[in-house]
Amino acid sequence: MTILVIISGGIVIHAVMYPDYPFNKELFRRTFHKAWFSLFMTPITDLSGDSRCPLYSKSNSDSTCRAGEFDDWKCPNVGLWAYIFNIQYFVLLKLILLTLLYALFSATASKLSAESDAIWKFQRYHLVVDFSNRLRLPAPLNIISYIIILLQFIRWLFCRALCCLYREKPPEGAKSEDRRFSIKDYTYWNQLAQEYDSSQQTKEMEQAILEKQMD
Repeated sequence: MTILVIISGGIVIHAVMYPDYPFNKELFRRTFHKAWFSLFMTPITDLSGDSRCPLYSKSNSDSTCRAGEFDDWKCPNVGLWAYIFNIQYFVLLKLILLTLLYALFSATASKLSAESDAIWKFQRYHLVVDFSNRLRLPAPLNIISYIIILLQFIRWLFCRALCCLYREKPPEGAKSEDRRFSIKDYTYWNQLAQEYDSSQQTKEMEQAILEKQMD
């Protein structure tokens, strides 16, 4: 929509201010030069007119038919319609469309920022898991990694067999106090403890704020 307003506004403004301009490449350049650069500045020098243009006032002639006020087609025709179309163009472009563009950009940025943290964590987890599941060496040297894995498995079986062979059986009725938790259990209980501690601190802070307000 912004491009449509820029193109149509540039054509209308140039046609109103320079109605007798010849149809050539310079016409397209002048038309869209002012329209596009209106995004960054406000070119209104043409509305002040040109001091030399009254010397080229339109004269009646049977060979030519001019729509403008001057014989020189480079002179701007400053009048009521030129001001109306320029003001309308700048209001639409700078006060409405650019504000809408900024609002759309900010809304898109705020929407993405809320999801970017979760997306980054998911992609990081995927990358870590991918690297943890890969072998140490790339192909064709990955055969060495398979040999190392096989040796580690044999060593684990041997150690397990020795532990089962030399482990003493506890007497009947005795309870084993050497209970070991896995890493997941420790992580779970640690997280629960942290959540409980943070909730208690939050309650204490809220209670302190209420007491200060009561005082």
